[in-house]
Amino acid sequence: MAIERVVYLEKGDLNMNSRRRASTITEGKDNEFEISEVRLLAIDETGTYGGHYREYPEVWGFLGEAEITLEDIGTKERRKYKAVDGTRLFIPAMVASKVEAKKGTSIVTCAPHSADREKQTHKYSIA
Repeated sequence: MAIERVVYLEKGDLNMNSRRRASTITEGKDNEFEISEVRLLAIDETGTYGGHYREYPEVWGFLGEAEITLEDIGTKERRKYKAVDGTRLFIPAMVASKVEAKKGTSIVTCAPHSADREKQTHKYSIA
């Protein structure tokens, strides 16, 4: 089951002061990989995002607040996670995601060299 390989760290490497928040997204261990693509999502409106799965793994990092629902597309097993400043999440291939994020949240997603986002991303409904 792919979902059993999820790695969740609610409060990872986070350094905060009155002027900024800094967090490590990946350290190259714990199921992580050599990164090829890095994307930054800035949530401008509270809402639900995602509704897809990928044929490759990803590492996500958060600054802000969100609720993440993951579902193994093979077994339909579902897990929920809370994201706060500094949260890191490794999502294996073939695990669908849905994110309910608050306005002002930033999410960084990292994908491996073998990824082809256009061809390897598939819509998937998580109710």
